[in-house]
Amino acid sequence: MKSILIAAFVLSLIAIQSNQAHALQPISVFQAAVSSYDTAVVAAHTLLQDKTAATVSILGDKKHPVITMELVDDKIAETNQYLLVIKSRSAFKKKIIWTVQSADNNNRNLELIEFPITDSNYAFHKWILDNTRDKDSEL
Repeated sequence: MKSILIAAFVLSLIAIQSNQAHALQPISVFQAAVSSYDTAVVAAHTLLQDKTAATVSILGDKKHPVITMELVDDKIAETNQYLLVIKSRSAFKKKIIWTVQSADNNNRNLELIEFPITDSNYAFHKWILDNTRDKDSEL
């Protein structure tokens, strides 16, 4: 009986944390593909320095880019790309798009995907908000 009460208590704490996270401003994970490692670094530094993003992960490095395969004119084409994984407030989508496009002059058709976080650990959610500027503040 004691273990059932403890389990119910733990589950109620998890539910409370989940509800608290829903009361906070929405956050998202964004994925963007850019054409060079240096572009990825410039975009990451800009997003972090102006507190548009809490974190930016770069997948791929100068010697080992991410290889993307696609079908072009019935032939498989390979391109080297670098992926940015950006954790931020959902409200900053336009600023993230503008920053990444500005850094990557070669990419007229920016690949940027948003994954809204609909449920997360309250502490993580709050950490993202605390490590980005307020959505209403000026740059």
